[in-house]
Amino acid sequence: MLSHFCIRHASFDERVAAAAASGVSQIGLQYRSYEELRAAGATPASLRAVLDRHGVRVSELEVLRPWAADERGKAAAARAERSVMEMAETFGARCVQVIGPCPADLDHAAEVLAVLCDRVAEVGLVVGVEFLPFTNIADAGVALDLVLRTGRDNAGICVDSWHHVRGANDWSLLERLPPERIVAVQLNDGPLVPEDPDYLTDCLSNRRVLGEGAFDLRRLVDLLRLRGVTVPLSMEVISTRLDELPPGEAVRRIVEGARALLGVEPLEPVEPEVGRGR
Repeated sequence: MLSHFCIRHASFDERVAAAAASGVSQIGLQYRSYEELRAAGATPASLRAVLDRHGVRVSELEVLRPWAADERGKAAAARAERSVMEMAETFGARCVQVIGPCPADLDHAAEVLAVLCDRVAEVGLVVGVEFLPFTNIADAGVALDLVLRTGRDNAGICVDSWHHVRGANDWSLLERLPPERIVAVQLNDGPLVPEDPDYLTDCLSNRRVLGEGAFDLRRLVDLLRLRGVTVPLSMEVISTRLDELPPGEAVRRIVEGARALLGVEPLEPVEPEVGRGR
């Protein structure tokens, strides 16, 4: 699967066409990009027509922050949630990511997350909490604690190789994750030593195509396979270097790197399907 941020400056049509040309049948989409498309006149039907023409599905939605502290933040969070719900109904997506920070009281944080899980379950979504080292959901252990406290079956965890390696880098935390709670996996590569002292700037600029960095991605993929994790592997290579390339070329490089690392043969072209939306 191709993450939204791999080609963050591409148009929707370019994104879908680039994925299809490299044999990728699933993509991610950020809710703000969807809102911009709708504001520019796109309709659910017109967006589905682009996807169906290329045999591509929007599967991964980015990204909600449900723990707003003030009224303005709560209004923004509610608007984002409405967009995600519409996207799920339009595209038949399977997962929406959630990030912190969350309240320090994890029981309260879990109550808020549980309510979100109940609402998005109505449109068939699972929730993937992505741990980020610069938030208070800093590692897989905290994410699992939070998710289990919700008591919701559609609450799970997004494992991103960048945030694992550049964060706790504790393999035992990943090994303790119940396989059924790993609902999203985002893969990328990079140098072990940061190229920018600011974590956020570094992770939004300097990721590498799989196989071009120093992360132990083989170990991560083997761990997931041995645990029986079967969710789609989302390539999330956010790179200013790739930003300079045409979308098709950027996606081709990302996909070739992923298939070389994973030992996957190029896929046959996907036959377009009709009526992907709910």
